[in-house]
Amino acid sequence: RRGFGYVDHGGTRLFLHRNDFLQKGHAPRKGDTVSFVIGIDDKGRSCARAAQFLHQRGFLKFRDFVGLFFLLVIPGLAAMQLSWALWMTAAYVTVVSFLSFTTYQDDKNRARIGDRIKVSRISEDTLHFFELIGGWPGGFLAQRQFRHKTAKASYQFVFRGIVFLYQVVSLDFLLGWPAGRFLGSHLTEIFSKSSL
Repeated sequence: RRGFGYVDHGGTRLFLHRNDFLQKGHAPRKGDTVSFVIGIDDKGRSCARAAQFLHQRGFLKFRDFVGLFFLLVIPGLAAMQLSWALWMTAAYVTVVSFLSFTTYQDDKNRARIGDRIKVSRISEDTLHFFELIGGWPGGFLAQRQFRHKTAKASYQFVFRGIVFLYQVVSLDFLLGWPAGRFLGSHLTEIFSKSSL
């Protein structure tokens, strides 16, 4: 609450100000594990600079869950119309979303470690794969939890395209597949002409 505190460095206490954290908007708490660079303050004393949380704590906010809820309304209504039990769909989405979430977390940790040592990263194709097979809700939350892949425009373009695809297909299913039938008839017509 005071905006500053001390970190233990081999038995030596080093002054650390909240403004010296690289991650903004998240207050440090007693017991947090951090990495830092030793610097010198205005009075010539050793202090901690460029601090980072080694174990990322939650950034999820209420509005994140509200946003996800609205994104799940149309797919959820579509899932309720399926012939198999709703719990099977819910269980599947939960599992692949968990896999997507933990894969984001793993890649974020690898990116953080990679600032100090060379470590292989998880490919964006792998992250998109889990989103495409139904784990996009987990990806949605993981992006906000870990502040990962949120600033890369090309990545967000694909991610939002996957979410939009789920919305469109779910809505088309609820309406009786009008767009699907329209697209299917045109594709059939194109292929029949090309075979002549």
